[in-house]
Amino acid sequence: MKEKLKSLWTIERGFDLMDVTHGFFMIKFDLDIDHDKAINGPPWTIYDHYLIVHPWTLEFSVADATVEHTLAWVCLPSLGKIFYDENVLLSIASAIGTPIKVDHQMLDMA
Repeated sequence: MKEKLKSLWTIERGFDLMDVTHGFFMIKFDLDIDHDKAINGPPWTIYDHYLIVHPWTLEFSVADATVEHTLAWVCLPSLGKIFYDENVLLSIASAIGTPIKVDHQMLDMA
């Protein structure tokens, strides 16, 4: 898993990975820039699962931790060209949740 994350995040230096049970891991990055990539990057997927990266806090408890929300990229296959408008795409996405943004490649039909 560590090598997969290193490749996914394009880590410049290294990091320590510790399994803290219940599907949670603690990661300590060698460089702040690598930390920022993981925290502020796009929605991450690893082994076909979403990976939620969140800064650690003193209040964190594995036993009480819950996932309240996550970012997800939504694919809309076979969408007619007439719908390739930012407002239309945001309206469609709002049926699923709260849309954050429309991918510019989507708008360009790339």
